[in-house]
Amino acid sequence: MNKVTRLSVLLLKGNNREGLKSGRRYTIMAQEDQYFLGYSPSEQERLRWQAQQLAHEARWLLDRIGLASGARVIEIGCGPQGCLDLLAERVGPEGSVVGVERGEDAVSLARTFAQERGLMNVEVLQGDARDRPT
Repeated sequence: MNKVTRLSVLLLKGNNREGLKSGRRYTIMAQEDQYFLGYSPSEQERLRWQAQQLAHEARWLLDRIGLASGARVIEIGCGPQGCLDLLAERVGPEGSVVGVERGEDAVSLARTFAQERGLMNVEVLQGDARDRPT
């Protein structure tokens, strides 16, 4: 029998920047070892498109957490792009960004993304963030 993970997801209405209080909470059941939407090439492309479309909102959120130049950050589940470029910009050349992703194709795409944009302070690792190092 496969283990099942319960995820609580908060869906926000529209372009709400006032906080989380206006959202509705849903519970989704998903297989523990599966990304809910899969790893197909079309899903990887959708994730890249999503990162581009949500870049403004991501910048807004990053402004609120106050990442300092020189910080070391990790993006768990970065997919083919995630916020790697936005994080790299925030921490600057003295900082570092590590992206962690389970899917082999997404890792390859994320590494290519970082290389093509000259993100020298970004490293992308393949692995499951839930696994403990031995």
